[in-house]
Amino acid sequence: METYSVLALSTGHLTKEDNALLHGITHHHPHALDHQFYGMVMSREEGYFIKLYEEDYLNEAAEFSPTLHKIIKYAHIEGHRMIEFDRDAEEYPEFFETFEW
Repeated sequence: METYSVLALSTGHLTKEDNALLHGITHHHPHALDHQFYGMVMSREEGYFIKLYEEDYLNEAAEFSPTLHKIIKYAHIEGHRMIEFDRDAEEYPEFFETFEW
């Protein structure tokens, strides 16, 4: 049985541009990031799930904001294998920048 840790953060830690990119990935828009990320991001009404694998290639996506890169890197370092962005989750401004959009 496989289990893993999830880092839950408010969608307030996403920039408007990151939100648009994640939305594009989950809806397979042609101008979204490379198709290799399609199975790694799932949208839902409250936000997104991002599945992280042992490889850190998701963090190499130049289109993501520096804040999202920092969150992905932090999750990897701390051993999390998924990030949940939820509109009702806690914000952690002492760790990550927050955005109002």
